[in-house]
Amino acid sequence: MHGGIGSRTLAYGCIVSPDHKKKSGKRKNKGFHYIRSVLMPGEKIIFATTLHWIVYWRALFVTLVGLAFAFGSHQIIEFVFGPITAAEYAQPARYLVMAFVLLGCFLFVTAYIKHTESELAVTDQRVVMKFGLVSRQTYELFLEQIEGAAIEQTSAGRMFHYGCLYVRAYGNGFAPVFDMADPGKFQSALLSQLRNHHGEDKNLSANSRTRPRA
Repeated sequence: MHGGIGSRTLAYGCIVSPDHKKKSGKRKNKGFHYIRSVLMPGEKIIFATTLHWIVYWRALFVTLVGLAFAFGSHQIIEFVFGPITAAEYAQPARYLVMAFVLLGCFLFVTAYIKHTESELAVTDQRVVMKFGLVSRQTYELFLEQIEGAAIEQTSAGRMFHYGCLYVRAYGNGFAPVFDMADPGKFQSALLSQLRNHHGEDKNLSANSRTRPRA
Protein backbone atom coordinates (compact mmCIF):
# COMPACT_ATOMS: atom_id res chain seq x y z
CA MET A 1 0.00 0.00 0.00
CA HIS A 2 1.38 3.38 -0.96
CA GLY A 3 1.86 5.99 1.72
CA GLY A 4 -0.33 9.05 2.13
CA ILE A 5 -3.65 7.68 0.95
CA GLY A 6 -4.11 4.19 2.24
CA SER A 7 -7.56 2.86 1.43
CA ARG A 8 -9.26 6.27 1.42
CA THR A 9 -10.92 7.67 -1.69
CA LEU A 10 -9.92 11.21 -2.54
CA ALA A 11 -12.65 13.75 -3.16
CA TYR A 12 -12.70 16.00 -6.21
CA GLY A 13 -10.56 19.09 -5.60
CA CYS A 14 -9.70 18.03 -2.09
CA ILE A 15 -7.03 18.91 0.41
CA VAL A 16 -6.00 15.84 2.36
CA SER A 17 -6.38 16.38 6.09
CA PRO A 18 -7.10 14.25 9.18
CA ASP A 19 -10.80 15.06 9.01
CA HIS A 20 -10.94 14.58 5.24
CA LYS A 21 -13.61 11.86 5.43
CA LYS A 22 -16.01 14.15 7.28
CA LYS A 23 -15.58 17.03 4.83
CA SER A 24 -15.79 14.98 1.65
CA GLY A 25 -18.92 12.98 2.47
CA LYS A 26 -21.22 15.30 0.54
CA ARG A 27 -19.01 15.64 -2.50
CA LYS A 28 -18.52 13.36 -5.44
CA ASN A 29 -15.66 10.91 -4.87
CA LYS A 30 -12.79 10.82 -7.27
CA GLY A 31 -10.40 7.89 -7.28
CA PHE A 32 -7.22 9.47 -8.72
CA HIS A 33 -6.10 5.92 -9.47
CA TYR A 34 -3.00 6.88 -11.45
CA ILE A 35 -1.77 9.28 -8.76
CA ARG A 36 -2.21 6.60 -6.11
CA SER A 37 -0.42 4.02 -8.24
CA VAL A 38 2.76 6.11 -8.58
CA LEU A 39 3.09 7.27 -4.98
CA MET A 40 6.40 6.42 -3.40
CA PRO A 41 6.59 4.89 0.09
CA GLY A 42 5.74 7.57 2.64
CA GLU A 43 4.64 10.09 0.01
CA LYS A 44 1.44 11.98 0.82
CA ILE A 45 -1.01 13.81 -1.44
CA ILE A 46 -1.56 17.38 -0.29
CA PHE A 47 -4.06 18.53 -2.94
CA ALA A 48 -5.66 16.79 -5.92
CA THR A 49 -7.98 18.02 -8.64
CA THR A 50 -8.97 17.49 -12.28
CA LEU A 51 -9.86 19.65 -15.23
CA HIS A 52 -12.98 21.79 -14.78
CA TRP A 53 -16.41 20.98 -16.21
CA ILE A 54 -15.99 24.04 -18.45
CA VAL A 55 -14.32 21.65 -20.93
CA TYR A 56 -17.86 20.69 -21.98
CA TRP A 57 -18.78 24.17 -23.23
CA ARG A 58 -17.90 23.52 -26.90
CA ALA A 59 -20.01 20.37 -27.02
CA LEU A 60 -22.90 22.19 -25.36
CA PHE A 61 -22.64 25.17 -27.71
CA VAL A 62 -22.58 23.02 -30.88
CA THR A 63 -25.51 20.92 -29.65
CA LEU A 64 -27.60 23.98 -28.82
CA VAL A 65 -26.86 25.48 -32.24
CA GLY A 66 -27.93 22.24 -33.89
CA LEU A 67 -31.16 22.09 -31.88
CA ALA A 68 -31.94 25.74 -32.61
CA PHE A 69 -31.35 25.14 -36.30
CA ALA A 70 -33.54 22.03 -36.19
CA PHE A 71 -36.51 23.86 -34.71
CA GLY A 72 -36.10 27.22 -36.42
CA SER A 73 -34.31 26.84 -39.75
CA HIS A 74 -37.40 26.05 -41.84
CA GLN A 75 -39.35 28.99 -40.45
CA ILE A 76 -36.45 31.38 -40.97
CA ILE A 77 -35.80 30.27 -44.57
CA GLU A 78 -39.51 30.43 -45.34
CA PHE A 79 -39.82 33.90 -43.86
CA VAL A 80 -36.76 35.25 -45.71
CA PHE A 81 -36.90 33.41 -49.05
CA GLY A 82 -40.45 32.08 -49.26
CA PRO A 83 -42.09 28.64 -48.95
CA ILE A 84 -40.74 27.29 -52.28
CA THR A 85 -37.11 27.87 -51.30
CA ALA A 86 -37.79 26.51 -47.80
CA ALA A 87 -39.16 23.30 -49.31
CA GLU A 88 -36.13 22.96 -51.60
CA TYR A 89 -33.68 23.30 -48.71
CA ALA A 90 -35.60 21.13 -46.25
CA GLN A 91 -33.52 18.00 -46.91
CA PRO A 92 -30.10 19.76 -46.81
CA ALA A 93 -31.20 21.43 -43.59
CA ARG A 94 -31.88 18.03 -42.04
CA TYR A 95 -28.40 16.87 -43.01
CA LEU A 96 -26.92 19.99 -41.47
CA VAL A 97 -28.81 19.38 -38.24
CA MET A 98 -27.57 15.79 -38.16
CA ALA A 99 -24.01 17.03 -38.68
CA PHE A 100 -24.33 19.44 -35.75
CA VAL A 101 -25.76 16.72 -33.49
CA LEU A 102 -23.05 14.21 -34.42
CA LEU A 103 -20.35 16.83 -33.92
CA GLY A 104 -21.86 17.76 -30.56
CA CYS A 105 -21.86 14.09 -29.49
CA PHE A 106 -18.24 13.68 -30.58
CA LEU A 107 -17.18 16.80 -28.68
CA PHE A 108 -19.07 15.65 -25.61
CA VAL A 109 -17.34 12.25 -25.60
CA THR A 110 -13.89 13.78 -26.03
CA ALA A 111 -14.62 16.35 -23.30
CA TYR A 112 -15.86 13.59 -20.99
CA ILE A 113 -12.64 11.62 -21.46
CA LYS A 114 -10.58 14.77 -21.03
CA HIS A 115 -12.45 15.66 -17.83
CA THR A 116 -12.64 12.25 -16.15
CA GLU A 117 -9.18 11.03 -17.14
CA SER A 118 -7.24 14.06 -15.89
CA GLU A 119 -5.46 13.83 -12.54
CA LEU A 120 -3.41 16.67 -11.10
CA ALA A 121 -1.85 16.52 -7.67
CA VAL A 122 0.62 18.18 -5.34
CA THR A 123 2.33 15.78 -2.97
CA ASP A 124 4.84 16.48 -0.21
CA GLN A 125 7.60 15.52 -2.66
CA ARG A 126 6.53 16.47 -6.21
CA VAL A 127 3.88 17.56 -8.72
CA VAL A 128 2.22 14.76 -10.70
CA MET A 129 -0.13 15.24 -13.67
CA LYS A 130 -1.82 12.72 -15.95
CA PHE A 131 -3.99 13.40 -19.01
CA GLY A 132 -5.78 11.11 -21.45
CA LEU A 133 -7.00 7.53 -21.54
CA VAL A 134 -5.67 5.74 -24.64
CA SER A 135 -3.11 8.39 -25.58
CA ARG A 136 -1.75 9.17 -22.11
CA GLN A 137 0.51 12.06 -21.13
CA THR A 138 2.15 12.20 -17.71
CA TYR A 139 4.31 14.88 -16.10
CA GLU A 140 6.27 14.74 -12.86
CA LEU A 141 8.53 17.29 -11.19
CA PHE A 142 10.15 16.97 -7.78
CA LEU A 143 9.92 19.98 -5.49
CA GLU A 144 13.65 20.71 -5.75
CA GLN A 145 13.17 21.19 -9.51
CA ILE A 146 10.32 23.70 -9.13
CA GLU A 147 10.87 27.44 -8.85
CA GLY A 148 7.23 28.54 -8.49
CA ALA A 149 3.77 28.59 -10.00
CA ALA A 150 1.48 31.17 -11.57
CA ILE A 151 -2.17 31.17 -12.60
CA GLU A 152 -4.25 33.12 -15.10
CA GLN A 153 -8.00 33.53 -14.66
CA THR A 154 -10.65 35.47 -16.52
CA SER A 155 -13.60 36.99 -14.69
CA ALA A 156 -15.62 33.87 -15.59
CA GLY A 157 -12.77 31.71 -14.34
CA ARG A 158 -12.75 33.47 -10.96
CA MET A 159 -16.52 33.11 -10.74
CA PHE A 160 -16.60 29.40 -11.58
CA HIS A 161 -13.17 28.49 -10.09
CA TYR A 162 -11.16 27.47 -13.13
CA GLY A 163 -8.12 28.85 -14.88
CA CYS A 164 -4.71 28.23 -16.44
CA LEU A 165 -1.79 27.01 -14.34
CA TYR A 166 1.91 27.53 -15.10
CA VAL A 167 4.49 25.52 -13.14
CA ARG A 168 7.91 27.14 -13.39
CA ALA A 169 10.84 24.75 -13.16
CA TYR A 170 14.53 25.58 -13.11
CA GLY A 171 15.59 25.66 -16.75
CA ASN A 172 12.24 24.35 -18.00
CA GLY A 173 8.60 23.97 -16.99
CA PHE A 174 5.26 22.37 -17.67
CA ALA A 175 3.23 23.41 -20.63
CA PRO A 176 0.33 25.53 -19.37
CA VAL A 177 -2.57 23.51 -18.00
CA PHE A 178 -5.77 25.12 -19.28
CA ASP A 179 -9.21 24.78 -17.66
CA MET A 180 -7.90 23.43 -14.36
CA ALA A 181 -10.40 23.24 -11.52
CA ASP A 182 -9.41 25.23 -8.42
CA PRO A 183 -6.06 26.48 -9.73
CA GLY A 184 -5.70 28.87 -6.79
CA LYS A 185 -5.87 26.04 -4.28
CA PHE A 186 -3.41 24.00 -6.35
CA GLN A 187 -1.00 26.95 -6.43
CA SER A 188 -1.36 27.56 -2.69
CA ALA A 189 -0.70 23.90 -1.90
CA LEU A 190 2.34 23.84 -4.17
CA LEU A 191 3.83 27.07 -2.81
CA SER A 192 3.26 25.86 0.74
CA GLN A 193 5.15 22.65 0.01
CA LEU A 194 7.92 24.61 -1.68
CA ARG A 195 8.31 26.81 1.41
CA ASN A 196 8.42 23.73 3.64
CA HIS A 197 10.83 21.93 1.34
CA HIS A 198 13.24 24.84 0.91
CA GLY A 199 13.03 25.56 4.63
CA GLU A 200 14.07 21.99 5.41
CA ASP A 201 16.95 22.29 2.93
CA LYS A 202 18.14 25.49 4.64
CA ASN A 203 17.92 23.86 8.07
CA LEU A 204 19.90 20.86 6.84
CA SER A 205 22.53 23.17 5.36
CA ALA A 206 22.76 25.19 8.57
CA ASN A 207 23.07 22.05 10.67
CA SER A 208 25.83 20.71 8.46
CA ARG A 209 27.77 23.98 8.79
CA THR A 210 27.44 24.22 12.57
CA ARG A 211 27.96 20.54 13.36
CA PRO A 212 30.92 20.24 15.77
CA ARG A 213 33.85 18.14 14.73
CA ALA A 214 34.30 14.82 16.42
